[in-house]
Amino acid sequence: MFKDIKANMRKIIFTSIFAAAVVLLSVLIAVLNITYTTNVSDKNYSLDNMLSHVLAVSEKEHSVYDDEASEEVRSYISSTLFSYGIENEIITHKDRWILNEKTDDIWQYKPKNIYAEIKGESGVNVLLVAHYDSCGYKIKYDEASEGSHGALDDGYGVAAVLELARIFSAEKSLKNGIKLAIVDAEEEGVLGSEALVNEYPQWLDDVNLVINVEGRGNKGPLYLFQTSDNNSKVIELYKKAGFPFSFSVAADVYGMLPNDTDLSPFLEKGFAGMNFAVLDSLKVYHNEKDVYESVDAVSLAKYCDTLLPLVDEYTSDARYGTLDYFEGGHDTLFFTLFPNALVSYSAVTGWIFFGVIIVLVGALIGLSLFKKRISWKRLLVSLAVDFAFILLACGLGFLLALIASACSGVNYHVLFVIGVAFDGGLLIIFSLLMAAAFVVATLIKSRLGFNHSEMAMGGLLINTVLAIVCAAVVFGGTYLFVIPVLLYALGEGVKLFVKNEKIKAGVTAAICSVATLFTLSTYISLLYSLYVSLTFGALGFITVFAILPLTMCVPQICGLFNNLTLKTEVKEAEV
Repeated sequence: MFKDIKANMRKIIFTSIFAAAVVLLSVLIAVLNITYTTNVSDKNYSLDNMLSHVLAVSEKEHSVYDDEASEEVRSYISSTLFSYGIENEIITHKDRWILNEKTDDIWQYKPKNIYAEIKGESGVNVLLVAHYDSCGYKIKYDEASEGSHGALDDGYGVAAVLELARIFSAEKSLKNGIKLAIVDAEEEGVLGSEALVNEYPQWLDDVNLVINVEGRGNKGPLYLFQTSDNNSKVIELYKKAGFPFSFSVAADVYGMLPNDTDLSPFLEKGFAGMNFAVLDSLKVYHNEKDVYESVDAVSLAKYCDTLLPLVDEYTSDARYGTLDYFEGGHDTLFFTLFPNALVSYSAVTGWIFFGVIIVLVGALIGLSLFKKRISWKRLLVSLAVDFAFILLACGLGFLLALIASACSGVNYHVLFVIGVAFDGGLLIIFSLLMAAAFVVATLIKSRLGFNHSEMAMGGLLINTVLAIVCAAVVFGGTYLFVIPVLLYALGEGVKLFVKNEKIKAGVTAAICSVATLFTLSTYISLLYSLYVSLTFGALGFITVFAILPLTMCVPQICGLFNNLTLKTEVKEAEV
């Protein structure tokens, strides 16, 4: 008897360590994706150059209302390009009407753009775009902020483009060329880039790809946060970038927002394009904190870490040297899986996966009911409990965000809350508490007679339904549901059809481990992205995505204890 107890204890301890290792590895993968660092000493670019550019352009406020400071910045950029041997010109475009929010006056303004070219053999070019104007006085959500110095938005982008220009101007022969457009008046409604596409379209006749280099926050990974439609060839090129960090769900959601950057006018004209920025944190966005002292050198370096290999690939490979190269592609779903590893697949494949999980989950539920492995009553109750828990966690998240905002003296808006003390820590603590509460709720359900298959099937059903909703609204986000459902459903299929207990236990553990690694690491990256994009005010919405993966992986991990001890915890279902 004591020998059996001892053996079971060893198995329980081993399984606990195994499950904890899988969870911790998932967290580690996500953290490495978000926080990778680089040794700039062995790179082909100069971080010191980039920092000096940011310092020069951000010495003063230089919005469209600051003529003298704007002229100083233009002169610096132009003279820097000339010092690299790059001919450039400053073109003054036609009048635009803008609203000065500080004086409430309507102004006439002529955008002044800087244009340059580094020629390639094919005569076809990639266009690098950044804007040099800083943000002036703004009123957002009834809150006013003074003008910024533009160190981050878009000093980061200008510095990156100038450093890339220096590097590639020294190349003796490029297969394909580079054009530069450092444009004006982005902060007043992308007026500079609109002037380029509408008044100077002949300059774009030999451009087949546009890369816009933006700034928003001061730190974090460099996101590819938007692409053009039919982006399969764009994404294939992006895979050549250093440390690609992007998610098709983010790109699709951004496309639904009423936001514009300098890439917008080019997309409207049908150009293939990419949009880059670091996004963390909004505390320094469009306000007086956007100064050189807020620069994060590591994050600034990531611009060249990412873009230098990408532009090098474009300029060194003749296959990109036709104007129609990026045309005729198809939409893709994509996500960063591991550091420096971007996974993508076509929208057609996505629809196939989507159809497979609907059939697979339906068949699993039907067979499990037929074989009396689960009770439909307990399945529905488990489903209802999980759904109620998600709604409760969402409500508590919004309540916490509201209370924290009030305590910090910050006005609350669902998609724009900055200045809450310890907001990142609050998000992590609250998410962990909700995760722990969900685990406890799962264990309670188990004690009340729900078996792991019933709870797992409930989680699969919730996520399948959400996959259907996501497919109708944001198809680029369906990988969040489809791939985990597919993997966990395969594990449930093994339990149904494999008779040998040892094989069943091993295969189920392997599938569960892979599914959990993918699911948790992907969702942690998503949670970070939602936080830096939507801010702490959206804590309730963010919390939903902290709970959703748990509805699948917690019952499966709990089931590992039974599978690895070669026991089957399946109750006889009620007829």
